[in-house]
Amino acid sequence: MTSNPATLLTFLRKLGVAMCDAGDPVNQTTERLQRIADAYGAEDVRFFVLPTGVFIRDHEAVDFSEAAGTGLRLDQISGLYELVGLASTARITPAEGSARLDALLSSAPRFGTALTLLGHVAFSVGLGLLLEPTWRALVAYAVGGLGVGLLGLLARRSRSLSLALPVLASLLVTAVAYQVAAPLLGETALRVLIPPLVSFLPGATLTMATVELASGAMISGSTRLVYGISRLLLLTFGIAAGTRLAGAHHADVTLIPALGPWTPWVGVAVFGLGVYLYFSAPARSLLWLMGMLYLAYTAQFVGTWLIGALFSGFVGALVMTVVSYWLQRVPGAPPAQVLFLPAFWLMVPGALGLLSLNELATDVPIGASDAIGGLWSFISIALGMLVGSSLGRYSITDLVPAAYRQRSSRG
Repeated sequence: MTSNPATLLTFLRKLGVAMCDAGDPVNQTTERLQRIADAYGAEDVRFFVLPTGVFIRDHEAVDFSEAAGTGLRLDQISGLYELVGLASTARITPAEGSARLDALLSSAPRFGTALTLLGHVAFSVGLGLLLEPTWRALVAYAVGGLGVGLLGLLARRSRSLSLALPVLASLLVTAVAYQVAAPLLGETALRVLIPPLVSFLPGATLTMATVELASGAMISGSTRLVYGISRLLLLTFGIAAGTRLAGAHHADVTLIPALGPWTPWVGVAVFGLGVYLYFSAPARSLLWLMGMLYLAYTAQFVGTWLIGALFSGFVGALVMTVVSYWLQRVPGAPPAQVLFLPAFWLMVPGALGLLSLNELATDVPIGASDAIGGLWSFISIALGMLVGSSLGRYSITDLVPAAYRQRSSRG
């Protein structure tokens, strides 16, 4: 072990907690921590990782470090995995690594308040364009995105407000959609309230829960599953309360394309710009993010045509995960997590999930069947990520049969 074991253990604890906050599956976090410990000569150190923190055992001593649970920005995730890469081959001392990690986690977002708010507006409008809306609906998406973005910035300063944010935001957006936006713009309230609230869907949590359960991490998977369901219930409660507050009930409405089939392809670019600004993506990553978003959306589009909408997420998730792991080996490319997280947010069933929540909150009987469809979509995406993360560990040449490579080299 390194000459200062206490400093190394502190560094390992901080790294483990940061990876928990980044939302990594616990099996991957455990594997990375063990590789780093081995690189520093601490082969006797063992780890037990949960979504809420990390247990570290050094001989007979056991210590636990709790994760903050606040999540990390994309630029922080990028810096974290650059540091993990250095530590995996012991190219940085534990003391230097701890100091660098502390500076990273306390760093300010790359963009100021105005650009961050603009990012959430673009995030909302981009998702709205995926629904092929009318021009009038775009105004509502922008206003709703601005309001929810303001609430999100306020919640970053208060832990208690951040816990209540899904209920508060869904209540206000739903009430305004029924009372103001829908009558004023001549749009259905359901079409107005969907995009601003999509960011509150715990799609990442539920999908990671499925990945962990499928890989045998029963405790962590169950914990994430319960947490994700509770977030869904909070969102449902807010929508129901907003509907009652507005005193309005709506009839079933079919979302009819208005601007044409080109809008989703423009929406992907607008969404990508919103993610870049609101989630503070690392410098020089915009083109990488855009390319991955279009790749994932195209793969999901083709998957819908080949095997149907419910299972198209498997194709999209498989492609984006494999390619993101391959691209991170290219000099100058962002880490895989930074590449596939925005694409993952794009694919997680947004409109379907919120349509189901709204129908369940207003006692529409088809909500249960749509909710089951949303569950299948989550599982489909999770399986694609699980298979993709396994294939992504290999290079392209590793996946080509040896006999074929030999014939090609002779030719």
